[in-house]
Amino acid sequence: MTEYHCKYDELVDPSQLIDHPRNVNKHPRRQLDALSAVIWGPKFPDGTRNSSKALGWRHAIVVSRRSGFVTMGHARKTVGIEEGELVPVVYQDFESDAAERAMLRADNRLAELAEIDFELEQIEIKELAALDIPVLDFGFEIAEVINRETDDRGETGSSPWDRAGEASSGVMFSFGDFQCRVSEEAYCRFKQEVNRDNLEEWILENCNR
Repeated sequence: MTEYHCKYDELVDPSQLIDHPRNVNKHPRRQLDALSAVIWGPKFPDGTRNSSKALGWRHAIVVSRRSGFVTMGHARKTVGIEEGELVPVVYQDFESDAAERAMLRADNRLAELAEIDFELEQIEIKELAALDIPVLDFGFEIAEVINRETDDRGETGSSPWDRAGEASSGVMFSFGDFQCRVSEEAYCRFKQEVNRDNLEEWILENCNR
């Protein structure tokens, strides 16, 4: 069951919404899959959703009363269509076509200007993974959740080939001092394809899969 935690004017069939013709953003498959995992939960191997990990809707789609076009939330509209679910919509007024297009572009651009505190991000990812939050399903690459720092002796910590334990929906294993949950399928593929000599090469080649 879809949960709606944000304020909205109404729930709408997303196929009835109209993309803004001036929207320059394209949404790759990886982004759409991550967004779906956040809203409805990551998929099990059989294609069903793990709804216990779903965060639900936290941001409504914004539609202009002036033009009827979506001004914010094109990706959310797309995943709503794919999932066959109603989407939350708020309607906003714009005084002119220029103001509407300016908001569209500003919304797309402002997020791109943010700078990430990578040290804090590593801490956050590590703690969320320890809480069995599926960070890999939320759009992080495997290379981003691996702590590849070495200790004072220049040696890596726990081996990723040592199965650390079972998670509620996958396998817990370690990279350095970082523990991460992955699916059983991903863990088996990892052990089959990777050896200690080509670990970094394999990560670089596969981080976009």
